[in-house]
Amino acid sequence: MSQRITIHRHADLLRAHGLDTVEAIRDLNASPFKVYPGRRDVIRLKLDGGNSDAARPPVVLFIKRNWVPYRKHAIVSLLRHGRVLGFGEREGNNLLRLDQHGISVSRCVATGAIVSGVDEQFSFLITEAAPGEALDDWLAHEPDELRRRAVSDALAAELRRVHDAGFALPTLLARHVFVTVPDDLNAAAPTMTFIDIDRLDRPLFMFWRRAKDLAHLHLSVPFRRASMYERLRLLQTYSASRARRLLPLIRSRAGYLLQRRPERSEPFLRGLREDAIQRLLDEANGYAVWSRWRRVTLTVAGVAFVATAVYFTDMLLDTAWFEREVESQTDDWVAHFFAFQRDFGGSLSFALISAVILLIALAIYAHKFRHR
Repeated sequence: MSQRITIHRHADLLRAHGLDTVEAIRDLNASPFKVYPGRRDVIRLKLDGGNSDAARPPVVLFIKRNWVPYRKHAIVSLLRHGRVLGFGEREGNNLLRLDQHGISVSRCVATGAIVSGVDEQFSFLITEAAPGEALDDWLAHEPDELRRRAVSDALAAELRRVHDAGFALPTLLARHVFVTVPDDLNAAAPTMTFIDIDRLDRPLFMFWRRAKDLAHLHLSVPFRRASMYERLRLLQTYSASRARRLLPLIRSRAGYLLQRRPERSEPFLRGLREDAIQRLLDEANGYAVWSRWRRVTLTVAGVAFVATAVYFTDMLLDTAWFEREVESQTDDWVAHFFAFQRDFGGSLSFALISAVILLIALAIYAHKFRHR
């Protein structure tokens, strides 16, 4: 029987609190944050700097302890790596691999295991608390449409980065994605952090695994927290060119997972039809047409407004001329008056029409910008 521990960060902090050995982690008696009876538990600790560094800000750590591992995982790790890796060690390696590719994950602090032959007796993983809030909890209380769309776009981009790097996340669930949304979306974009990466695959058929991960994410979000339109929009943002081909695979995987609970299948599968993405793409094209129309309308209205201003300036000059004419030629003042009134009335009508066009263009622009 052998035991090992690898500390990646906060070594002095763990040492100050006596958590730098496998026995200390195994025998730690603390109130569990989450319990999986008979198999594993999760402990949440808030550690300060101790007597040696009292000014150090506290660090929130999660300790995941695995008591009854699956033997098949030990055999697989023995075949792949030449040695038995504990459950916590495998997840720690997964976090480090994703971090090396620039993907935001919960930071791995330490891993350790007690191994006997080809069996894992005990293993653990210590990670830092992920910043932000779980995605499913955030969706439950966030009503602002623009902020929800910003988060959806950021999540789609981050998932695309994971898949383009050749990784698949079999345990991708909404509660395993933590979102941080800045107050000013114009200054910074939302950030995503993945947690609980106990499985990380590099599949040969990546296209199918893309659909599989997206199906798992789809089923992990209740409909009271995200509409079908938001789900389809995330898929379209994830990959507009692949959305039409991914949709039947997502529907197939979701249907397979819902076989045990057929009463839940209808709402989750109802909107996943091939024409749904087509409607979404048509709407996106409609926004593009509206965008071009807005530019043309604003240009025409701007030209009309400038022309009206120039015309009014010319009319002011004509007013001074008219007054001089009335003073010098009193016999023809009536004819000059009617000519001036005709020109002034025409320019006023022109100005009103231009103002109406400008207001309509601005109203359309504001409406479409709010709902795009």
